[in-house]
Amino acid sequence: MTAEIPDSDCDQIIQVERWFDGDILHDSPLQVAIQDGLYVASGSSLDLEARQTIQSGGILLGKVTDLHAHPDPYLSVFGVDPDTTSLPSGVHRVISQGDAGALALDSFIERIVEGRKTQVGLAINISKFGETRHGGAIQDLEDADVDLCLQAVRRKSE
Repeated sequence: MTAEIPDSDCDQIIQVERWFDGDILHDSPLQVAIQDGLYVASGSSLDLEARQTIQSGGILLGKVTDLHAHPDPYLSVFGVDPDTTSLPSGVHRVISQGDAGALALDSFIERIVEGRKTQVGLAINISKFGETRHGGAIQDLEDADVDLCLQAVRRKSE
């Protein structure tokens, strides 16, 4: 359930019944307030107005890194927007597993890595096309281009 309130103390309040603090899984209510993409307060019952309230039946995992994600909703056949799918559940960093290959590395960084609230890393795909095509990333042996992949990574590292 999501509710929108125009004048508020914070952007979002996420309400959960279960949450993990890094050591213990708690079975108790928790509210987390978010302002400008940053945590500002938490407690069992916050006395704050939020523009958006999200009630989740899931488990809040604070400061978690999703090591296998597809955060490219534009080109990847598996992609989702990490700011709308990961952050609300407490995942602050995702590692893209092969969404981009050498041919799309520059545009991936511009579209997906830069300007996001979610931190995005990339394990580049050995296929020069990445996960952009139905039928698989490597449909022909020529799709796997190690030299082109290394050139793209070196160019971005400079």
